[in-house]
Amino acid sequence: MNDYERFEYFFNNYAQKFIQAADNDPNLSLKKDHSYNVAEQARLIAESEVFPGGLVFLCRLTGLFHDIGRFEQYLQYRTFKDSESLNHASLGFRIVTAEPVFDSLSKDQKRDLRLAVLFHSRMRIPNGLPSATACVCKVLRDADKLDIYPIMISHLTPGSTTNEIVTLGLDPENLITPEILDQISQGKLCQYSAMRYENDFKLLLCSWIYDLNYDYSREFVIKNGFLDQLFELLPSTSDINKLRTQIMGHLVRSSS
Repeated sequence: MNDYERFEYFFNNYAQKFIQAADNDPNLSLKKDHSYNVAEQARLIAESEVFPGGLVFLCRLTGLFHDIGRFEQYLQYRTFKDSESLNHASLGFRIVTAEPVFDSLSKDQKRDLRLAVLFHSRMRIPNGLPSATACVCKVLRDADKLDIYPIMISHLTPGSTTNEIVTLGLDPENLITPEILDQISQGKLCQYSAMRYENDFKLLLCSWIYDLNYDYSREFVIKNGFLDQLFELLPSTSDINKLRTQIMGHLVRSSS
């Protein structure tokens, strides 16, 4: 068993403990699968940037553990909405700080892992981080988005099975919150706290384009047509069509 497999073994046992305690709730199984997928995306991003082997390992590790706080959060509150429970990233930071399995990491590796977990769901990562820490944070944030895109598109597509845990209980009415439209039109990330409708969530996902850090990530979004799929799920209005041109243009320019 190599170093990564040892951490993977720990993660699997940790996650399964909560899944069983929640009577095999599929929402926790989804989070477990998501964690493995993010770890793999983080590895691919890091390798595409030709990072040293130790940094690739750490990016993969942060992908695996970035949502470790979700399991306790969901078991206690039966929601993934931080605003109605607790901050899952802060809880994850405390968990990866306390668990002895991470004692084998170097001081710098522990720092990078903990801060990447802590910052992965914030609007922006803080300025002034050590360069390695910033790299790990950026890789994780990209990898997280790349796996969330297809999950959310499948749940937001008409005719799909409704899961209010995944869609955060947002109103399915075909409306858009003006504040959300203003934020993305200004080239900003949309704020979760401003969302009221499922259409807002679709626009929030589109706004993530402004926070992708690596060519691999942008090319992955283009190759899989995530933006096209999201805009097909939105009302065909002049504002939305204008926004589509703006965002697709930004994605293409930043990928060239």
